[in-house]
Amino acid sequence: MLDKLVYQDFQRRLGSDLTEKQKQRLLRTVRHYMNEVSQAFPTAPLQEKNSQVLAAVGPDFLSYLNRAASAPPVAEQDVSRMDVATRFNQLQTERNGTKSTPPPPPNFRISLQEEGPSPMSQFEIARKQREEEIKRGEQLLSDTMRADQDFTSASRRANQQEQLVLADRERSRQMAQREAASEMASRLVTPDPRRIFMKDVLEGNPAGQGTPLESILNGSSGLGDANMTLALPTAPRIKAPQQADTLIRQEDILAYKENEYNLHVYSADRDWLTNKNQNRYNFTVNFDPANNGPGFGYAPAANVKFKNITRIELVKTILPIEGIDVIMTRNLSSSVASFGTALNTNVLSFPYLNIYIPELDTNNFGTDYNLQQAFGVVQYDANWVSDNNSASKGGFLAMIPKFLKCQKVYTPTPLATLQKMSIRIQRPDGCIVSDTLDTLDISGLKSSYNLGACPSGANTTNTTYADPSGDYIWIQTGTWFSRFMVNQGDRIQLKGITFPSSYSGNTGARDDLINFLQRAEGHLVVSIAYTTKQTTSSTVFYNDGPNMVGYANYIIIRTRMKDPTTGSTQPDTYGLLSTSANNTFLDTLCGTGLTNGRLINLSHQVTLVFRVITRDLDATARLRPDNIGFGSTS
Repeated sequence: MLDKLVYQDFQRRLGSDLTEKQKQRLLRTVRHYMNEVSQAFPTAPLQEKNSQVLAAVGPDFLSYLNRAASAPPVAEQDVSRMDVATRFNQLQTERNGTKSTPPPPPNFRISLQEEGPSPMSQFEIARKQREEEIKRGEQLLSDTMRADQDFTSASRRANQQEQLVLADRERSRQMAQREAASEMASRLVTPDPRRIFMKDVLEGNPAGQGTPLESILNGSSGLGDANMTLALPTAPRIKAPQQADTLIRQEDILAYKENEYNLHVYSADRDWLTNKNQNRYNFTVNFDPANNGPGFGYAPAANVKFKNITRIELVKTILPIEGIDVIMTRNLSSSVASFGTALNTNVLSFPYLNIYIPELDTNNFGTDYNLQQAFGVVQYDANWVSDNNSASKGGFLAMIPKFLKCQKVYTPTPLATLQKMSIRIQRPDGCIVSDTLDTLDISGLKSSYNLGACPSGANTTNTTYADPSGDYIWIQTGTWFSRFMVNQGDRIQLKGITFPSSYSGNTGARDDLINFLQRAEGHLVVSIAYTTKQTTSSTVFYNDGPNMVGYANYIIIRTRMKDPTTGSTQPDTYGLLSTSANNTFLDTLCGTGLTNGRLINLSHQVTLVFRVITRDLDATARLRPDNIGFGSTS
């Protein structure tokens, strides 16, 4: 409203309308002083603000009009008197437009003085200038495109006019040729046909030497009564080859099908006999290994070689229910302090577990670095335990990537083959679930038959597995182990048992004992035990269960018994020995250390199930639709 009032006032003063440039200048001046007055007097009444704006706009705009009027006029040069180069430069300048000098960048720093425009107004001015530059650029682009369109349409019209002129010229030429031909035909005189039959002279021949009718008819006239030995036949017409006359052999139609395979990886199949660095939570799987190695390897390997793999997906992970961290409590009820190890934690104490496979890229992202490096994240799904009415009964947990994508997709080109997978099951903090080995070295074997004499004077009052009939075998381990590593009810498997070369006992019974211990189905642990040695008398005490901190160094299994279907309850002898000879053989086990021998706890192993999808050729879709056609015989 205020800018309209000022505009009408200057129209009245000048007595004429303002130009477009002057209107824009007046509008910018009014808005500028309105912003300045509003910032300088924010709480002043509206009428006072308008008075301040009018008082500032009038002198400013009048000085602008005076400067424009005092500028010397530019003399226009006659176009007809310009040379070609000057006129061309002028046209180029008018078409391209002159680029105004860009203003200096505004200073948005807060001024320490109160005078001058505010940073916000400077920002708005710079923004408006950029918008005007963009509009000018768009206008220039639209003018260029319009000029190109006009040039294209003018060229098209010129070509059309040229074609019309050429067509008119061609019609005029043909018409002139027809008129000339008709005029020549009107001048020719038709010869008299009677002169031919009268054997008169033809036109241009002397009298008496005319060509008779027979010579004309029998010559090379191409008539049917001509000499057949001299007549040349007309050339046969050759028909152009048609598309149906050609055999078009098409390419084979290749179709593919996807095959799904279930891949089960069992941690007990690794080379635990020689490799002491890996355990159930950290091992490697090989695919289609070479069969040129000596002996039979225990490294986990899939005999199939997967080719053209399009997707590898983790289905589930089966973990043992075992104590991975032991809580040691202390009991001060008695005079002697004792410790308790009944409390422990398992994998259910974690919110999730990370499955780290470096051969397969991750598809998990988050704030945790260890999670971003994992191939999959698994959570609890189900569990099952052994119903053996024992406090230390074990079981297994099924953990799956619930509601998550745990797969690696190879697209558009499938993976040629997969050589191996290095599997590592980690806690959320990136540490392995348990670095405790599930394998133990075997240092010796003892029989319950002569436990009290091995060594001599040993005390067996604290164990119930020392009997004269020899129903049990005591397996001594090279290192002490936790009660949560091997305990009652677990199934163990023994391999690589070797007696020293100095062993002088019955070799047949020795080999029979080794075969029994290394049977494929393994052995159930009856109990665990440990030994203590009295410092004063050096007496060895055999004690059932673990020690006060939960560790033991003996595993007790049942010896081989006779066939119970015969009603016998006695242990069987080894090497078909008699009872007395078998007792002698069992005596030789005492004090005999083993050279080699290891055992693994099969009840604490991990199983991973993968789904592998491969792409193979579909043989049923390999058709050859040869397009065979027959040409026309006419």
